[in-house]
Amino acid sequence: MDAVAQKNGLAGYEEYKTIRANVLQVFSGYDGVRGRYVGREQLIRLRVARTRADRSTSTNEKEDEIESLNAQRQCTLPEMRYRGNVDLVRKYYARLQKSSFQK
Repeated sequence: MDAVAQKNGLAGYEEYKTIRANVLQVFSGYDGVRGRYVGREQLIRLRVARTRADRSTSTNEKEDEIESLNAQRQCTLPEMRYRGNVDLVRKYYARLQKSSFQK
C-alpha cells in the first residue's frame, strides 16, 4: 500500500488514510444539490426538509429516512482541519460520488 501511495505522490499509506478521512468529513457536510459545503448539521436539516417535501415516496419511507437522518446526528465528528479539501470535493464531486472512495 505504501508503494502505491508513493507512486501517486504521497508519503505513504498513512498520508492516504489521513487525506481520505478529511475528504469523507467534507462529504458529510457537502450539499450535492447546491454544490457547496454547508456543514454536517445543516446538511442533515436540508435532507430532512427535502424528504418531507418529496411527494414521490410513501409516508412510511419518509419516516424511515427521517429517522435514519436523525440517527446520524448522534455521531459527532471532529472539526474540519483542512478547509482546502472543500474545493477539491467541489471540483471532483461527481467523480468521487461515483467511485468507491466513500466505502
